Amino acid sequence: MAERVIVLVHGIHTSQKRAKTWMQALDNYLDSRHSGNLDVRKFMYGWISGFSIRFPFVGYWTRHHYVRKFQKFIEKIVKEKGNDVIIDVVCHSFGTYITHFSMTFESSRRAKAFFNRIVYMGGIVSARENFKNEEGHFKQALNLWSGGDDVIRIAPFGHSGYRGFNNADGEVVINKDMTPFNHNDYTMYGNAWPLIYEFLSQA
Repeated sequence: MAERVIVLVHGIHTSQKRAKTWMQALDNYLDSRHSGNLDVRKFMYGWISGFSIRFPFVGYWTRHHYVRKFQKFIEKIVKEKGNDVIIDVVCHSFGTYITHFSMTFESSRRAKAFFNRIVYMGGIVSARENFKNEEGHFKQALNLWSGGDDVIRIAPFGHSGYRGFNNADGEVVINKDMTPFNHNDYTMYGNAWPLIYEFLSQA
């Protein structure tokens, strides 16, 4: 039977201490609801500035530097667990960008990532994303968005965390309105965490 791993990915402007705190709390919550032991991994990449990912050329390099680091992180899990390992991802803010583009970005050193289920929280991926390039790289995605997320409302990238994915079909890509959540409400125990558990618990 294939082993299963849940990967948690934090956002920018998040200290290591704060990221560890909410990810460990979510880890504990998921574990408390699960009958057996869950293998939950935390992708930690440190505090980075919003300005460092916005500038032309430099910003692109910075964003994809973290995408490549995440791909390497995933490759290590696959090497450890085997090619049939089932990997779910729960990602927040810039973590949604890292996760999303790890499925499409490819270089001589890093390969595209494959996932089972993905939970986007407060995402900065474009609301116009049609998931054509990601087809075959994930089974299902749940996008938690909120009209009360002012951080995403003014984000320079995408607004999937503010108004959902325009092309969500409700089956492979599912939008869930969490209004009036603000940007950091996803990282605290509340209505989102039971939804995450239920989504990841599906067969």
